[in-house]
Amino acid sequence: MTPRTDSIRVFVAVGISAEAREQLIGAVERIRQDIPQGIQWANPDGMHLTLKFLGNIPSSGIGPLLDCLGPVAAGHSHFPLYLASLGMFPNRRKPRVLWAGVDGDLDALDRLQQASENAINALGYPPSGAAQRSRRYGIERPFRPHITLGRPRRSMSDAQLARIGAAVSGTPAPAPVGWQVESVDVMQSELHPSGARYTVLGSVLLKSPPPAGEG
Repeated sequence: MTPRTDSIRVFVAVGISAEAREQLIGAVERIRQDIPQGIQWANPDGMHLTLKFLGNIPSSGIGPLLDCLGPVAAGHSHFPLYLASLGMFPNRRKPRVLWAGVDGDLDALDRLQQASENAINALGYPPSGAAQRSRRYGIERPFRPHITLGRPRRSMSDAQLARIGAAVSGTPAPAPVGWQVESVDVMQSELHPSGARYTVLGSVLLKSPPPAGEG
């Protein structure tokens, strides 16, 4: 079977503020002072918090995806998030993903993620890996919100990975800069040797809070 030429790599995410991005750039620079090489860093302009990764889908699927997410977003109000600690997946001994965590209204974030997941799955897309593991192992919170900062290269030895883990653990957390989540973005990821490049293909807006003095 010939591969589809019109497929694009897609995920659904919420963005972060410019101020939060600046804080994360500073955190990355501090890590790079200890680990100047061996990590593929995320493009700061594309930093985001993923709600669901879909992988390669036909480009014709973007319209239906936005259509299904519109009512989801309209049913959720703006909510606050702010930067929290730095961390790693799966652990500091053999880190494969370096990330910044978030705090704030995590219940609202969980509800938005679950509603987005359900709406997208209703279109025929498979559940995310986290959701599948949750059902299999009875985990109550499979969604672990984070902003990816970088990924150590696969060629790194165990000793090098442990050094990266120690460097991240020793880096001060970014200042708890906050922002309001106001939209859900459907994004394209293009993989290049220099790293992934992200493009917003479309956005749907969350419900605005009533003006002050109303409600």
